Amino acid sequence: MVSTRRRLALLGACIASLLLAAAFLGSSGSASAGPNRAGDRSTSRSDAGVPARPATPSTSGRQQGAPGHARAARTAPENAHFEGAIDNSDPTQTDRLFRSGINSTCAAPTSGAVFGDGAAHHYDLYEVVNNSGSPSCVEVNVGTDVCTGTNFIFSAAYNPTFNPANILENWQADSGSSPDIGIPQIYSFNLAASAHAFINVHEVTAGAGCPHYTVDVNGADPVGGPPPPPPPPPPSFYTITTETGQSITPGVDDTGNHFDDGTTPITLPFPVSIYGQSYTQAVVDSNGTLQFTGDNTTFTNTCLPGSLYGRTFFPYWDDQRTDNFSGTGEGIFTTTTGSAPNRVFYIEWRTEYYDGGGTANYEVVLNENDQVLKTIYGQMDEGNTSSTEGAQDSGTGPVDQYGCNGAGGSIAPAWPWSTRPMVGRHRRLRLRRHHRRESSTTSTTTNP
Repeated sequence: MVSTRRRLALLGACIASLLLAAAFLGSSGSASAGPNRAGDRSTSRSDAGVPARPATPSTSGRQQGAPGHARAARTAPENAHFEGAIDNSDPTQTDRLFRSGINSTCAAPTSGAVFGDGAAHHYDLYEVVNNSGSPSCVEVNVGTDVCTGTNFIFSAAYNPTFNPANILENWQADSGSSPDIGIPQIYSFNLAASAHAFINVHEVTAGAGCPHYTVDVNGADPVGGPPPPPPPPPPSFYTITTETGQSITPGVDDTGNHFDDGTTPITLPFPVSIYGQSYTQAVVDSNGTLQFTGDNTTFTNTCLPGSLYGRTFFPYWDDQRTDNFSGTGEGIFTTTTGSAPNRVFYIEWRTEYYDGGGTANYEVVLNENDQVLKTIYGQMDEGNTSSTEGAQDSGTGPVDQYGCNGAGGSIAPAWPWSTRPMVGRHRRLRLRRHHRRESSTTSTTTNP
């Protein structure tokens, strides 16, 4: 009886063991058919799909995970960011591309065409490479915060090389339209593994330039790494101050400037100094500039330096007209008071804004016995909402700026500013404020 019971117990134990083994094998097979945590972790750190996450150092200083795994070859290229400006120092290409209004994409390529003006257009060129190990759809985003109108730019991609003498050779894609302020243009093109492409940015108007733009490339690496940062700005030549108690002295002599975007040469009654150079001739501009070198009228003002201007004083650079469009006696007028060596020369602008937003009345004051450049403001209906004020030595600087394309010092009656040159090694630029309500605002700039 005891022997029979033992046999039954042994048999039951064997059956239970077999059932448990079967249950374990069934469970193990089910788990292997689906993802496990270790498998997920391995996939997320692999070269497929999502780039591998860098391993975290352990307390012993060793890297967790397989050595070097985080540095495995990328499955997608990195991005490239470029910033630039186009001016007369840049190389030129023959003609420019036609802006079709339709941007190229990887899914819907377009065809390039030449505009046909045959002119020399300045351009910049950026080289990128597809390091992904497989074909890539490269996206190019071109933007600008200042280049509009005459200063429009356009962008295209080339592979494997760019030929400035034939801008359709090796053309791959283009932006279709020019970027505008706050309105970037995006286009894309397919690039083979390990292939190089050249991103071209060129001016639309020959010789007009563009003070600042950005190019962001997704899906390709910059060749040779990112470009070096721009050099620091040169030291200021002037100090800027404001003062109160100034009013406009009306101009008497008509310079003959009655334009929408036009310049007129004038003779100065005594030598005037700006950035250490003396002049007896200058050019007045309907858009609010006084130019001592160069002769340019650009209605799309920017922050300084204005790349298309030389040695220039900017009492109120904005889109204005002096062609008496509204019959309010617009123009630029001058008068001289006093006697040598204490004469004062006044240049008065009576303008209206091109957008029809009212009138602007201001003047530059030049003293024979100092090197101060002063601006006095009268009725200024749009104030400093979009204007630029200051002085510059050249299109690349140095500059001394009071207002920057709508940001900066106040522009209103009884709020003048002026620049005064620094003396010796410690030149100062001073701004004086005028707080008498009925008087106008003045700005002054002086040279050593």
